[in-house]
Amino acid sequence: MPNAHSGRALYGFRFDDTSTSPRHEVGTHMDLSDGKQMVYVQAGSGGFTAGDIVSPNPNTWVATTIGGAEYAYAVAETAIAEDSYGWVTTRGYVSAKVASSSPGDFLLPRTVNGSLVEGAASAVTPVRARLWTSILGGLAGVHLY
Repeated sequence: MPNAHSGRALYGFRFDDTSTSPRHEVGTHMDLSDGKQMVYVQAGSGGFTAGDIVSPNPNTWVATTIGGAEYAYAVAETAIAEDSYGWVTTRGYVSAKVASSSPGDFLLPRTVNGSLVEGAASAVTPVRARLWTSILGGLAGVHLY
């Protein structure tokens, strides 16, 4: 996979850009030089705002906000309108909606009101994220791994 810098227009990829028609093949994955991994998706019903926790379906690459762990989850760093296209982050440090209180808390792949929730891992609910900064302005620093 090619490397690029987050947010830069390199090789024709703008990770903060959205469009009503696809500019790349949906499901395109990018490994970025800052350690992030992103995937190009189509926003499902209702679209989403920056910081929303979303679930990209690996069969169709339509992403929706989640209330459970149907598929692996990601964070929309840019608002994407319903049926529009854009990039979501699947790994790395992001600003996300979180229902948790303390830096260092592990976050589960399920949501409460569109926010990741604190909890311990189990065979059914593996941890894939950790809170690394306190909540500020409705969003918190989260490390997706």
